Amino acid sequence: MTSVRIEGKNLAGAHLYFSGGGISVKSLTVAGDLLTAELNVESGARLGPHEVRIATLKGVSNGARFWVDLYPNQVLEKPMAEGAPPVALEAATPMVVNGRIAVKAGRDRFVLTAAAGETWVFDCFADRIRSRFDPVLELRDENGVSLRLVESTWESDPRFCYRFAKAGRYSLTVRDSEYNGGSNYTYRLLVGRMPFVSGFSPRGGRPGQSVQLAVQGTNLPMSSTTVSIPADAAPGTYWAEMPMGAGSTTLLPMMVGPEPVLAAGDAETGRALSTLPVAVDGVFLHAPTARFSFHATPKTRILFDLLGRRIGSRIDGEIRVLNAEGKEVAENDDAPSLGKDARLEFAPPAEGEYTVEVRNVEEITGPDCYYRLMASPVEPDYRLSIATDRLNAPQGGTVTLPINLERLGGFNGPVEVRVEGLPAGVTTTGGVIGAGKSSVEITLTAAPNAAFSAADVHILGSAVVGGKTVQREAPGWERYEHRSIDLLLSVEYSYTRPFHLWDLLLLAVTERNAPITLSTSGTSLDLAQGGKVEIPVHVVRDPSAKDEIKLEVRGLPAKVTASAPPIPANQTEGKIVLTAAPDAAPDLTNIIIQGTHAKSTALAPAIRLSLRKN
Repeated sequence: MTSVRIEGKNLAGAHLYFSGGGISVKSLTVAGDLLTAELNVESGARLGPHEVRIATLKGVSNGARFWVDLYPNQVLEKPMAEGAPPVALEAATPMVVNGRIAVKAGRDRFVLTAAAGETWVFDCFADRIRSRFDPVLELRDENGVSLRLVESTWESDPRFCYRFAKAGRYSLTVRDSEYNGGSNYTYRLLVGRMPFVSGFSPRGGRPGQSVQLAVQGTNLPMSSTTVSIPADAAPGTYWAEMPMGAGSTTLLPMMVGPEPVLAAGDAETGRALSTLPVAVDGVFLHAPTARFSFHATPKTRILFDLLGRRIGSRIDGEIRVLNAEGKEVAENDDAPSLGKDARLEFAPPAEGEYTVEVRNVEEITGPDCYYRLMASPVEPDYRLSIATDRLNAPQGGTVTLPINLERLGGFNGPVEVRVEGLPAGVTTTGGVIGAGKSSVEITLTAAPNAAFSAADVHILGSAVVGGKTVQREAPGWERYEHRSIDLLLSVEYSYTRPFHLWDLLLLAVTERNAPITLSTSGTSLDLAQGGKVEIPVHVVRDPSAKDEIKLEVRGLPAKVTASAPPIPANQTEGKIVLTAAPDAAPDLTNIIIQGTHAKSTALAPAIRLSLRKN
């Protein structure tokens, strides 16, 4: 049994939700701003991060990560006072210390005893558990002389190994880089004599594949190993167990996808991309540049996507394409919305031999300068995205969910959108993105008698692409503030990185928050060019909601107008009339009716409007 404590606000009636399975809540108590829960972590629970959120009648909380591993855990129950004695770290067994820097200028201090020749590992988890903390680790000898000072780089976490030249007592300090602190400045410190992987290649493989890895690090019993990716592993990150001997195991984040993987290692030149698509996994171990040859014709455009910061590497990536004479014909550094990563769509000007060059602009090398180069033909496809990581639907109310569509490779068809896994009493309407369009607002409506509940939902798109039905999912998305780094970077165009993608997308039924509820008689309408159509509007008022209700229509197509007189005070019925001009272009879109009562607004479920030729 594992105990967890969570601090927050509005925790009354809280329920805990975890992703990944294997974790169940046995008991949960709330006392003011503190939630305490007893968890059962099954022996077969997936190792690595599990997302966790709270849901109450007030809504869904921000997300955090609960880490499952094989090491004993120690919790620092209270913030460490400056004059308190340091916490002793034992060498016999690697351990995880769970702590928090609760106040500004706070620091946690530890003491350890090492023998001459011992190598210890110090690995601080902060970004990996979605903490606000930006840690700095400093190791000193018994005379106070600083031996190592390590801090994060570009939103990564500090980790290092140290070989002690002589026996003695040493101290370790953990603090924030800007001496900040607070309730969300938490960390997990993995420390002790243990195997330590500083780099590995390739970075992943396909579902059901056994992958031969070359590994670099300290205290490793081997320089290569094999890990297996389950056949049912979903695309994304799979945390694979790497046996380290003597019953020890470490976790490696393996990228899972359908593409074959070319393990380039630290090779600088000489590899050919003979077939596409392919994922090229390499590392700038000795030189900051690598080149790969390929044959191309003007008939096929090629997308090169260099993953660096997005997968935890420290590289600032650049892509160049060179022709047979070595002349640059295409280049990208810092692609829009990708921060320091590069992406390039290459249109070959002529048939021939080309070279794609990937480079770390900072010219830094080492095992933490790894990359994945995705190379694939540009084919019709699409991606869905949302700009939220949680959803709330009030009892008796309707909320909108904007969904964005990125069209790839000339795909221009319609996309049907649905939400799977909705809680009981919640429905969705308006799920279509018309041909040529890039977004849609769908609505989520909770019945007035819907019981409080929350569920992990999935927003799925379905479209016919190249004669086949292709399904895509929009993950939860959260933009967050930079951690404790130079704030000038926040306004640099190339540093727009800070967002997280979440697997656990909770939708909660929440308490009613508006004095009126709007509804219409249907969820679809046909409107002909030059024609008119009436939309009856019904309102349910709370006893205190007696004032006039102003109506408006959102999302009207061009050359379609709405007559929307207000619903008079104390009345419950209204009418909206849509009129299409004779030359209004055919369209398929969602419209949403909004009512405003005093300072409150309410929405009716989306209506799919089909504007057709007369």
